[in-house]
Amino acid sequence: MNLKYKIMTGMLTVVAAGAVLCAPAFADTSVSGNGAGSTSTVTTTNTSTATVDQTNDTTIDNTIDTTVDTGDNHANNNTGGSVDVTSGDATTNDTVTLLGGANDATVTVPTDPTDPTTTVDNNGANSNNTVNQTTTRTFTGTQSNTDRFTNRLTTRLRTGMNTANNNTGATGGGSTFSVTGGAGSSTTDTAIGGATNTLSFGTTGT
Repeated sequence: MNLKYKIMTGMLTVVAAGAVLCAPAFADTSVSGNGAGSTSTVTTTNTSTATVDQTNDTTIDNTIDTTVDTGDNHANNNTGGSVDVTSGDATTNDTVTLLGGANDATVTVPTDPTDPTTTVDNNGANSNNTVNQTTTRTFTGTQSNTDRFTNRLTTRLRTGMNTANNNTGATGGGSTFSVTGGAGSSTTDTAIGGATNTLSFGTTGT
């Protein structure tokens, strides 16, 4: 008997892939037509903030109960020949794979084409014009995984329990009587994989 169990918590994956944050579009600014000796100040601030918070909590309670039974054959009260009773082998091979949860997030922010422009022209003599422009992009990401695995494997093998009673051989002899039990073999392979987190931030052209 070959039993294979593969329990994957990947189906519980929290995915935020390919998210694109749109940078705000500012109107262009023009400082023009001011009188002589005037003072003008233009300040623009372009701020993009990306925040990702992913939490994955996985609980697996796995129970496998395997029973293999062979034999329990009976050859009783036979007359005039040989008796041969043989049980087959009792074999189990159990494979269990438990995988932790996964978080996967990719966040992109457009690059500078959305930044505003400021034009200064046609102002009076000795005018004082100041332009302050600030572009800020802030990326913050938090990912956490909690995995709880409980794995119970129980295997029972039974072979033999054969009987050959009260048998009479052939007249003149030459009869044989044989009772043979099979072999028992159990193999268990358990693999546990931890959680994974993938978090990517970046900019892209528009």
